Amino acid sequence: MSKVWRSNTSKVLFKRPIYKHEWPNLVAAMMEDGLHAQITDKGIVWTYGGYDIMPSSVKKAWGLSDGQFGKLKGYILEHDCWGSL
Repeated sequence: MSKVWRSNTSKVLFKRPIYKHEWPNLVAAMMEDGLHAQITDKGIVWTYGGYDIMPSSVKKAWGLSDGQFGKLKGYILEHDCWGSL
């Protein structure tokens, strides 16, 4: 079961598109859940509770397709949501 971050039913055959106005909601829900994305020279490093986690775990937990996850990474790189050090 994936994390809930937007309204409406989750019982669909295909992944629903994530629109531009929904990206901040997803990122805010991830932050609230304790997920952290750090932009490094190696790319985006995901951590939860101080431990590095694999991108595949993030995709699975939040119910994201490969394409949606790619767009999420682009959004993070563009907006630096977590504020890189």
